[in-house]
Amino acid sequence: MAKPTVEVDDTTRAAYVTLSAGPVAETVHISDLILVDVDESGDPVGVEFAGGLDGSGSVTPLFRKFPQLVDELARERILPAAGYTLFAFSFCQHRLAPRSDDELG
Repeated sequence: MAKPTVEVDDTTRAAYVTLSAGPVAETVHISDLILVDVDESGDPVGVEFAGGLDGSGSVTPLFRKFPQLVDELARERILPAAGYTLFAFSFCQHRLAPRSDDELG
C-alpha cells in the first residue's frame, strides 16, 4: 500500500483516509461511522470516518473485517495521533491474530 493521506471536512468532521489510488468497486458499511471503499479484489482503497478521527466510534469492527489495516494505520500514526492509543491497536492486533495449532489446544 502507498502512504495513506488524510482529508478532513472541517464542517462535518468526517475524515477520509486514502490508502491507494485504485478505482473503488464497492463501499463496505462497517458501522454508521465507518465506511470502507474497496477495489475489485476486495482490498481497501480508502476509509471514511464519519465521526472524525477523534476516537468517535469503535474501530474494532473495522479491524475484524480488514485486519491488514491495523499495521497500516498504526504505522502511519493516523488514528493514534487523533485520540486512539497504540495500546488499543496492540490489543486489537493480538485479539485478531490467527492462532497457531498449539494455541488451539
